[in-house]
Amino acid sequence: MWISFRGNSPVYNRRARQGFYRLNQRGFRQAQPTGSGTFGGVSMRPDGTKLGGADSPAACEDEDMDTGGSPLITLLPEESWELLLSESLGRLALTVRGVIDIYPVNYVAHDGVLTIRTSEGTKLLELTINDHVAFEIDGVGREQGWSVVVKGTARILQTAAEIEAAEQLALQPLVPTEKHVWVRIDPVEITGRRFELGPAPDDTRSFTDV
Repeated sequence: MWISFRGNSPVYNRRARQGFYRLNQRGFRQAQPTGSGTFGGVSMRPDGTKLGGADSPAACEDEDMDTGGSPLITLLPEESWELLLSESLGRLALTVRGVIDIYPVNYVAHDGVLTIRTSEGTKLLELTINDHVAFEIDGVGREQGWSVVVKGTARILQTAAEIEAAEQLALQPLVPTEKHVWVRIDPVEITGRRFELGPAPDDTRSFTDV
């Protein structure tokens, strides 16, 4: 499964330099990029450090990248995935014929995918009609907050092998209801941001009479 990561960063925002990363249990590995320009075969360790290449992501420049002092920080893909691994409750956004629904669901992040369990009903019907979904988690503390958004496709697990593997995830319903349908979300795009909390800055705009 190859995942493209976009966002306000020098690596993931510029189309001509966009790389594709393979997501696995240990982290991300850059595959052969598409479009014009290359990263010179740069790869990424699970801890986020880069391996080789003069045209490394750290050396790339982009007009949309976050600058020093900004209260908003764009997370690296592996940082966003670590947050997904650390949480168990998120929000699943579905849309059918232009109508958007958002459902709180518990989940497990593993092997580069997200797994949830549900039962027959509106949620299952909607993701069957339109398998393009979004998934969001967030958190806030006394000084910082963060948010991660996953966009991808959802599918119901059908085979006995898939269901048996899902049952080993120890994913239990939050409420005492029967949920015997397993759904997997295959990420296509993952973005994350961390932000500093604080009061709004002084308004420095100037207004003149016209």
